[in-house]
Amino acid sequence: AKSSEFWKKIELPDGADVEYVCIGVKASNYFMPAETLSDKGPGGGGWIHFNKYMQVTKKDGTVWCDGTVFAVGDCNYGCLGAPPNWEMPPVPK
Repeated sequence: AKSSEFWKKIELPDGADVEYVCIGVKASNYFMPAETLSDKGPGGGGWIHFNKYMQVTKKDGTVWCDGTVFAVGDCNYGCLGAPPNWEMPPVPK
């Protein structure tokens, strides 16, 4: 986001340190450590694990990088929990 008003509104007046924009059908998360990526899923896996706060997590569910990194959009695994007790059911990719 280039709007200074946006960054002020979310209390990051200097903006984000780094933004990655990944677009496409297959996960483009090669820059993330393996401990944060799924082994399975659409396209053979490689989707970022996350929690209900959109924080990146390790495969075991613990937050990665002290919870300061977020996975928003098509880069994340797309669901939380497991059937039949989904916390957030799968989002179509």
